Amino acid sequence: MYNTISTTLYQGLCDRQLEKATESRARVFGIPMLESTVLVTLRRGLQISYAKNMGKLSREFRDRPVPPLDLAIWSIEYTARHPKGTLASPIRSQSWIQQKLIDIYAFLLFCLIITIFIICLTFKTLFNFYYRHMYTAPKSYKSKQI
Repeated sequence: MYNTISTTLYQGLCDRQLEKATESRARVFGIPMLESTVLVTLRRGLQISYAKNMGKLSREFRDRPVPPLDLAIWSIEYTARHPKGTLASPIRSQSWIQQKLIDIYAFLLFCLIITIFIICLTFKTLFNFYYRHMYTAPKSYKSKQI
């Protein structure tokens, strides 16, 4: 797919892509795929804008200081010359606490403990409130017993 895209960009305009763009625009606007005047007008308008945009992209694609093959060769040679700097993982320069994510796990554990504590405290408060009002005798009942 990349080869097709790069070839299209290099050459500038591809008729098949123009047809697909016209068909998709016609489908969006609900135009039947007949050679009607609207479709011809749409195709002509798309050809102008598509040709202009593809020409601009083609000029930008060709405006490179180094051809892609030379850039690929240079990248491979650079990697071969500097094996420790290019392919080295950044984890090699981190401490073991950062490597094992100890600080993250400690923070998550702290948050979990605080959440459990708040839930337990809420249940304890609700439990005490419920039993204080349900199982204590009303004052009128206590005064009749004496």
